Amino acid sequence: MKYYTPEHQWFDQDLYRVGLSSFARGELGQIVYLQMPKVGDKIEEGQILCILESTKSAADVYAPYSGIVSELNPEALNFINEDPEKNGWLVTLIPDPAIKSDRFLTPIQYHEMISM
Repeated sequence: MKYYTPEHQWFDQDLYRVGLSSFARGELGQIVYLQMPKVGDKIEEGQILCILESTKSAADVYAPYSGIVSELNPEALNFINEDPEKNGWLVTLIPDPAIKSDRFLTPIQYHEMISM
C-alpha cells in the first residue's frame, strides 16, 4: 500500500521505497540534481533524507519514518521527472521500528489535500 505525507513524500509500505509525489515534482520543475544518503545510514523520522535541486529551486525530502537506508535507486535522476511515483523512487528505507500507517495519508486523502 502506498501512503503520503503532508510534505509531499510517498512511501510504499510493502517495498519500503520512498519518493517524491508527482504534485511536488510538478511544483519544483525539472529536477537536475539529487543528493542521496549512503546505504547503511540510520535516518530518523523527519530528518532530511535527500536534497533535490531543480531548475526553480532546491527542496528537501524528509524521512516519513525512522529506518536504515538499504538501497539507493541508481536510476532516480533518469526517471524522477517523468515517473516520480514508480520508477523515480529515491531510496529503500527499512523501518525501525515498525511503521504506524494510521498517521499517514491514503492516496484518496492526499489527492483531496492537494485539490484544496
